[in-house]
Amino acid sequence: MDNHATQLTCPNCQTTIPAENINIQKTLALCPNCGVVFNFGEANQPTTTPKIKRRKAKKPESITVTESSGQLDIAYASLGTRSNKIGLGFLMLTVFLVWLILSVLMISEAEYMPALIFSLIFGAAEIVTWLLFLNRTHIILDETDLKSVTRPLSSGNISLNRDDIVDVTYEPTTSMFESATTSSTFSVMAVRYDGQKRLLQSGLQEEYAAYISQELARHIREDRTETAINNLDADRAEYDAGEFIDLDDYDEASQHSSQSNR
Repeated sequence: MDNHATQLTCPNCQTTIPAENINIQKTLALCPNCGVVFNFGEANQPTTTPKIKRRKAKKPESITVTESSGQLDIAYASLGTRSNKIGLGFLMLTVFLVWLILSVLMISEAEYMPALIFSLIFGAAEIVTWLLFLNRTHIILDETDLKSVTRPLSSGNISLNRDDIVDVTYEPTTSMFESATTSSTFSVMAVRYDGQKRLLQSGLQEEYAAYISQELARHIREDRTETAINNLDADRAEYDAGEFIDLDDYDEASQHSSQSNR
C-alpha cells in the first residue's frame, strides 16, 4: 500500500503528522510543529482555528492573576480606567455635599422626618456607589467552565462550557455611540469548535483585552495539548498490549466502507 495515502498533515501549518501523534480511536492528531489538535475524522466540521501571531501583551498593573487548584482567576477593577474612578469619586462628593446642605436646611426648619427619610435614601445610594467603586470583574477558567463574574455587585455574569472553546481572542467593540473623540474599547471573545464566537467581556482597554485573551488562550491550548498527549500515551499502551488499530487497516476499512456506500 502507498504510504502517502495514510499520511496526515496539519490543517494549520501543513506539517506531516508522525504516526505516534495520531489517535485512531478518537480520530485526533497532535501537530508536533504548532501544537494544534485536530479531528481528521470530521472533514466537514472544523475543530481548529487559524493560528494567529499576536504580539506578547504585558500584564497591566491593575490586573491580578491567581492560579490555584487548576483554576485561573484574572481580576481587575470593573470601573476600568483611573478617570472613571475619579469621575465616580467626584460624583460621590457632589452628592454628599447636596445631602449635607439639604439636611442642615431641613433640620433648621424642624423638618426631622423628611430629613431622616432623605438621609436613608442617600445612605442607600452611597452604599451602592461604594460597592460600584470597589467592584471587580473576575474572569475564571477552571476544569469545566470559562466565566466572567463581578463582585460584590453581580451584573451580566457569563458562563461558557470550557470543552466547547478552542481559543480566546479580542476585537474592537462595535458601538453606534463611538466617535473620533472617544477612545476605542475592545471585547474578549471565546472561539468555539465551529468557529462561532461568544462574548466573554466587553468595554475593555486594548491592553486589558490583549492580556486577558492571551493568558486564557495560552492555558486552553496547553490543556488541550496535554489532553492529546495523554490520549496518545493511552494509545501506545493499547498498542503494546496488541489492542491498537493499525493505521493501514483503518485506511483500508475506510476505503471499503466508502465503496460499499456507493
